[in-house]
Amino acid sequence: LKKGQGKNSAQIIIGLIVARQLTRPIRILQKQLHEAEENNDLTFHIDVKSNDEIGSMADALNDFIGKIRDSFHAVSDEVMAVDTSVQSVNQNISQLNSYIEDISATTQELSAGMEETSASTEEVTATIEEINTAVKNVAQRAQDGAMTAVEINQRAIGLKTDFEQAEKNATQVRLQVQ
Repeated sequence: LKKGQGKNSAQIIIGLIVARQLTRPIRILQKQLHEAEENNDLTFHIDVKSNDEIGSMADALNDFIGKIRDSFHAVSDEVMAVDTSVQSVNQNISQLNSYIEDISATTQELSAGMEETSASTEEVTATIEEINTAVKNVAQRAQDGAMTAVEINQRAIGLKTDFEQAEKNATQVRLQVQ
């Protein structure tokens, strides 16, 4: 080899080594992101041992994925809370229906009793007024429970929208990283 060619060869080899050291963390980051994407895995952690911009980017992405994971858990918790509330409302409605059936049966009995005994008309009228108040109270509670369920549903929809936005942001970050 000529003197100038050996120097050029050494520079090319050094350049290749430096380029390999610079691109290795990027390839690791890219591989780990693809694996996480394929598995829909929000629990992954990017292991890039680099103290440069690539390492900083990997740390920021790990933090971002952690926040998405936390948001997902918060949404799941809210969904469970909504489900529990809906089950409670359904139980209350079933109980209210039972009360209404009982009240209806009592009203029919009272009506028959009024036909038989005109002397107890005032007593039966008072009982009917109490029953009507109870029915109104039951209806008001049912309406309050339904309004609570609507509010809970609206919060769940809001959380879902927030999660979808976070997911879009994560996708944008992933696309930018690629």
